[in-house]
Amino acid sequence: MVTPLGTLDRTPPPFFRQGPSALTKLMFCSALAVFLMVADTRFKITRPLRTVVATVLNPVERALGVPVDVWNGSGDYLMGLTFSQSPVDMSSCGGPTAGTLRDFELQELSPNGDLVWSWLASKHIPLTEVTARWQSQCATGGDIYHWNSVEPDGDGYVLSFRHLDAVYRINRGTGAIDWKLGGASRPESLTVVDDPLSAVGTFCGQHDARVLADGSLTVFDNGTGCNRPSRAVRFAIDDTTALPTATLLEDIRDSDGAGADCCGSTRRSSCRRRRKARSRCSAGATTARCSTRCARSTTRRAASP
Repeated sequence: MVTPLGTLDRTPPPFFRQGPSALTKLMFCSALAVFLMVADTRFKITRPLRTVVATVLNPVERALGVPVDVWNGSGDYLMGLTFSQSPVDMSSCGGPTAGTLRDFELQELSPNGDLVWSWLASKHIPLTEVTARWQSQCATGGDIYHWNSVEPDGDGYVLSFRHLDAVYRINRGTGAIDWKLGGASRPESLTVVDDPLSAVGTFCGQHDARVLADGSLTVFDNGTGCNRPSRAVRFAIDDTTALPTATLLEDIRDSDGAGADCCGSTRRSSCRRRRKARSRCSAGATTARCSTRCARSTTRRAASP
């Protein structure tokens, strides 16, 4: 005899019986999770378990990371170190004859921590390159370089030094300085073109020097101590001629007209609909700001404030 669908026995077979209701299970598991979190916080009851799990999974994690390291190349790391040296004759920049120098060293390390390559600022940048407004550092702590960014660039690196008001490109093979933009003049200094501020100072406490795919250089110029707005700038670097140049391509000013006492960065973004984009960032109680605008088919240069 065929039983109508409406009269089927709706009781599940013993194998499929669920026990407590879903709500009861949820409440039990939630209470258990809260208990374990509180107990672990106070008594560290799961620390041995986490240690064992981490020990077991670490080789697996390293093995899974090998293809990524191979894809990225050698897998070496860059590290910037700042350390004190004394006594150092700081008299050439207004300091004592037996003072303290906060030196900077750029290191390239293998994944195992072995030193592959290093570059020491004091061997290539003399104290005489400290600009006048930062010379007080020579007498008070010796922080005359104040490195704040590094960017790989082909066979070298581009470095930004805040207290030198300058960006340097160094050759990895020889350690020599290929060019310098901003700060006190030296034989490798680039001639700045189309920047109305270059006569006073191209940079004032700048940060975040980056090389774009087209070879141009972007920098966040803080304007620190120069009584001018912070700005995002982009330069075309030409060091292949007898008179190497840095030509200003873009100059985006902070509309509030405020300089940045410290910190800050800038990025050149691209927008599908060519809409203007603007972002600001502040560091602590300072007025550090960063500004970006969408890339356009033609270069846009902000008018002077």
